[in-house]
Amino acid sequence: MILIDGEELKVEHFPDGTQRLKLDPFDGSVIDWIYESDAEWATLYYIVNHLRSYYPNCYLRLKLRYVHNGRMDRTKNTDEIFTLKWFTKFINDLNFSEVEIFDPHSNVTPALIDRCKVVWPDNIVNKIIQELDKQNPYNDVLLYFPDKGAYSKYSNIFMKHTQLYGEKVRDWNTGQILGLELRDPGDYLTCYTGGCAAILMIDDICSHGGSLYYSAKELKNIFPEAKIYPYTSHTENEFPTLQKAFDEGLIEKHFTTNSLYRGQNNKIELC
Repeated sequence: MILIDGEELKVEHFPDGTQRLKLDPFDGSVIDWIYESDAEWATLYYIVNHLRSYYPNCYLRLKLRYVHNGRMDRTKNTDEIFTLKWFTKFINDLNFSEVEIFDPHSNVTPALIDRCKVVWPDNIVNKIIQELDKQNPYNDVLLYFPDKGAYSKYSNIFMKHTQLYGEKVRDWNTGQILGLELRDPGDYLTCYTGGCAAILMIDDICSHGGSLYYSAKELKNIFPEAKIYPYTSHTENEFPTLQKAFDEGLIEKHFTTNSLYRGQNNKIELC
């Protein structure tokens, strides 16, 4: 979906499948791209060139709520295509005045995008923490990050809260999680005497839900009475593993944004 100054751009199609677009050239300074499919690459190319054909030096800001291809921020083998590199080249070639991205998967993405502004999810997460604090006024919310990357990325934003993270063993070729162990940078587990009522898991992307599921299982072994609430900035779908975490009572509610999520699960709350 592409919005122009807050209004959704209607995309029609000719019988051969090509796009039929209409856009007043006097409108449009902020383009908000909520990714649905790669077909929108063409839509974006058409509308930017349409606007610039009337106003060559016009100010155009692109908002990317989700940078697709962001996980392909490196390659290991010669047959792997560095898709993020070529996607960001496409964006740069459109010469936006500013590109605003929300919670990128790694620092590679903003490094590759010209005139890039990063928006972090700290305001969203702090509101969730405040909500959980109200439900558990006598116990601080414990923060958990599913891997070292998430811990490195977010831990400095929420320094006043106790934090744990997990280390995943993953099959590089399949992406399957083979195991997970808890890590404790603050020696919290050694001093733990009980009283953990709520755990907020924080990550950027939820694809199949495996990280959330295996992390929640491990956390429940240590904190059996704790209620676990995952937050992910980008949720791709309601895959069986994520649903399994709900079905087994491992997680209470999943907080996310509408950057990708388009489901109907009443246990998934949009922030």
